Amino acid sequence: MDIDDLVIIGKLGFNHKNKDWINFKLNDEFCEYIDEIDELFLIFKDHRVRYVKVKRLAKRDNKLYFRLEDSDIYEELINQSDILIGLDPETIDKWEESEGYYDPLGMEVFYQDELIGKVIDWFNNGAQDVFVIELNNGKEIMIPEVEEFIDRIDTEKKWIYTKAIDDFLEL
Repeated sequence: MDIDDLVIIGKLGFNHKNKDWINFKLNDEFCEYIDEIDELFLIFKDHRVRYVKVKRLAKRDNKLYFRLEDSDIYEELINQSDILIGLDPETIDKWEESEGYYDPLGMEVFYQDELIGKVIDWFNNGAQDVFVIELNNGKEIMIPEVEEFIDRIDTEKKWIYTKAIDDFLEL
C-alpha cells in the first residue's frame, strides 16, 4: 500500500505533550465511526508513515483523545505538528457496508409519485447531508436529508422520495 492509498480521516491536535493521551480531530464524515477505530496510520509532514494500534479512545469536553499501545511514538510526536491520521480504504469500505452507506450521486428524485430530477452532487453541511438536485427543467435545488423533506430512500432502485418540497420547487 502506498501513502497515496490512505484515506485521510483527520489530524492530531496541538497538545500531544502528554504521554498518556493524544488530542485529535476527525473529519466530520468519519465522526460516526469513532468507536470503530482500533488502528490507524500517522502521516508526518516529511511523508513518513507510522502504523499504530489504538489502545483506548476518550471523549472529554467535546474533544477526542486516544492512547496508543506503542509508547515509544510519544517522543516522536512531541516536536511535530500537522500530523495527519489515515486509514486504509478497506477499513472504511467495511464501515460503510455495515452502516448501509450509499452514494446518492445519480439517484432519481420523486415528488408526489412523479420523477422530478436526479442528484448531481451532495455534501454535508455539518448537521446533515444536502442533496443537489437537477430538476427536469434544468434548474437546480438543494434539499437537506431530513425527515421533514425526505420520505424514504430506496438504495436498491436508486430512488429518493421527497415530501413537502413545494417551496423548493417554486424558487
